[in-house]
Amino acid sequence: LGANKEIAIDAAGPVVFSVGSTYNGAYKAAENIPVGIGFNEPVVVTGTPRLLLVVGAASRYIDYTSGSGTDILTFTYTVAAGDISTDLDYQDVNSLELNGGSINDMMGNPATLILPYPGVAGSLSGNNDIIIDAIDPIITGVDRSKSDGIYGTGWHIPVTITFNETVCVGGNPRLLLNAGSGTYANYESGSGTAILTFNYTATAGENSADLDYAAASALELNGGTVKDVAGNNASLDLPAPAAAGSLGSNRNIIIDTTAPAISAIMINENTMVADSYISLLPAIRGTFSDSNAVGAWEISVADQNKQPVAGLAYAGVGNPASWNPDLAALIEEQEYYFRVNAQDTFGNIMAATYSAPFKLRNTDL
Repeated sequence: LGANKEIAIDAAGPVVFSVGSTYNGAYKAAENIPVGIGFNEPVVVTGTPRLLLVVGAASRYIDYTSGSGTDILTFTYTVAAGDISTDLDYQDVNSLELNGGSINDMMGNPATLILPYPGVAGSLSGNNDIIIDAIDPIITGVDRSKSDGIYGTGWHIPVTITFNETVCVGGNPRLLLNAGSGTYANYESGSGTAILTFNYTATAGENSADLDYAAASALELNGGTVKDVAGNNASLDLPAPAAAGSLGSNRNIIIDTTAPAISAIMINENTMVADSYISLLPAIRGTFSDSNAVGAWEISVADQNKQPVAGLAYAGVGNPASWNPDLAALIEEQEYYFRVNAQDTFGNIMAATYSAPFKLRNTDL
């Protein structure tokens, strides 16, 4: 019989030797991931066997989709919203279930469904690095790296937005602030980390008694993107302004870009009027209306063309500005002006302010 016929006896059922995928990396909701189960010989499938995966604290069945007649059966996992796993694998060695179907070899021997232990060589996580992240990143807080205090024109103030996971930025998102209409902090750095930095430069006319963003919806993509590693779009919802976790709650930053202003220039405690006559030794006082400290000021004499008169200038600090000049060098009956310059302690510079014109004679105002 052996010389006349080739007869093969196969009484052993197929066994699983490996589980793996052609995919590696991070995946988000609605993406399909094929999982292949390799047998030691071709198998034939009927019905819809299934494989039980562990997805974070939950379990998820995935169904057989193809491969009957070969030695690799493919099961397809469609990521669902809320799924999470740092290293995708099946639940245990008994996770392959017939589910009313069958897996047999060509001779009809039923397959042994025992899988490699999860995490070891030959298992899904042993062969692949698949991360499942179907949860959108969220904002956990807004802060800044500058000290609390008052900042004036030209100061750069970094504002940081912290997410609950690493995010990647495309384009130029921006944050709308409460320091004036159209005041933005623009994205500067942080892509690939959980903390994004936005930079705000205080500009003249922008003021805030407690710097914060304008609304819970103040973070704008501005044509850009903020996504996690898996590609989930980040939620842009911020803590409500002034609420816990907001910029205004975490820090006390005042924006003051208002320059000092002179409310009056007095001569011997009298308000100057045009063509006042003053004596050689007047007492000059300039009172500032700025509520902030005046960091530095200068009172000087200018000629009829408002050009400085050499040697007649005096600098000081505080409010008011005062000076007792000796005007003996001036020409009687010629027009002159007192000129005041000032800068507050936050760097805001007042435009030069001129008094009413005056003339010199030996009689006080």
